[in-house]
Amino acid sequence: QRRSMKPAASRWGAGARTPPAVGSPAQRRDASGSSRARRRPWCRADSARAFKTSEAASEEAGEDEQRWDLWLALPLQPGKRRVTRRRELVKNKIYSFEQLLGTLDVIVNQRMTVVALRGGGLFVHSPVAPTKECLRLLEELELKHGSVRYIVLPTTAVEHKVFFGPFCREFPEAELFAAPRQWSIPPLPNSFLGFPRKVTTISTEKRGEYPWQREFDIAILNLTVGIGPFVEVAFYHKSTRTLLVTDTCFMIPEEPPEVCQVDPTPLLKRARDDKRDGMVMSKDTEANRIKGWWKTILFSIFFQPSSVEFAPWEWPTALVWRDDRWVEKVKTVQNKLLVAPILQELVFSRDPNGALEYMRKLCKFRFRRIVPAHFDAPIEATPRDLRRAAAFLKDGEDGDGDYPESELKLLRGLTQFLTITGIA
Repeated sequence: QRRSMKPAASRWGAGARTPPAVGSPAQRRDASGSSRARRRPWCRADSARAFKTSEAASEEAGEDEQRWDLWLALPLQPGKRRVTRRRELVKNKIYSFEQLLGTLDVIVNQRMTVVALRGGGLFVHSPVAPTKECLRLLEELELKHGSVRYIVLPTTAVEHKVFFGPFCREFPEAELFAAPRQWSIPPLPNSFLGFPRKVTTISTEKRGEYPWQREFDIAILNLTVGIGPFVEVAFYHKSTRTLLVTDTCFMIPEEPPEVCQVDPTPLLKRARDDKRDGMVMSKDTEANRIKGWWKTILFSIFFQPSSVEFAPWEWPTALVWRDDRWVEKVKTVQNKLLVAPILQELVFSRDPNGALEYMRKLCKFRFRRIVPAHFDAPIEATPRDLRRAAAFLKDGEDGDGDYPESELKLLRGLTQFLTITGIA
């Protein structure tokens, strides 16, 4: 644990509680011709090896197991190599699979959450890149809990959507669900976006019609922002009182997540202070990793911290840290539940009433922990904590003191520009 703060008939048959269990997970997929089944023929003898620690499994994994050849579909860091770290968040119930995503050496963790269902099988929330390593770690859970039954894309955000199709194709028997109003530029059908076979659109109007709804309640954020909608479906897992969200909120840890430290190069590059350091990385020490992580935090949530001077004529050492005030600014955003400033300024400000209604629905759930798609998890939090984080919506203010005013100037200027130009 980390720091505080009746279903419709499914493919298993009407009223069925457990999927048929014949052989190992991969063997049950052999008939479908899944590339995954051909790639690694599992047998029951594998169960003796199952459930190693994520660290040991990743150390054993070679670069071939971590290779993601489709990375050019969204050409961001870390590129072709996608390390996966698995952690148990709620004992025998909820698991985190973390990979990396970012650009310009501003790289944070991206989380897929897997929930073990009461009747057997797995519920996959917000898939990540289905590398051989990721699939192997997931197969270990299948041996323990049963096959992947449901795969959910809970958002319209491209950095999550890009993995949905490839991941689903690895599980041809799973039922697929996606947030409504999926979109692209230019407008294309979902099949052109890589969505495989039939995908059920999630809607609150279909309450009680989903095969997983005995275990989950949902709330949908559905806002129109400029040229496209911003949609997120939150899932409340009743038995563990856990709220699964994508980008609604987060908590920033003091130390970099484990997956960010597998290759500390981006952290050590970010730890540099000024042009006199040149392109030489900082020495690999725990202090420099944390320093690099703290600077990564500022870039990831504010885009350009106020303590940074941008001097493009001095490329490639174009970012110069002018003072040390950034340290205190990082401390103000750590270890508490937050709504991202880009959501506050660019998204929620367009429809504060719609955003507030969504937050009120979330606060009706009796959750005691939150698992977001980025940064820390699990977050020990209650509806009271979420109401505090969303107080800026009710008060019509610029926040509840969560973010320094000096760090919001760029985002507000960007919001104004996008509004004037009609882009957003």
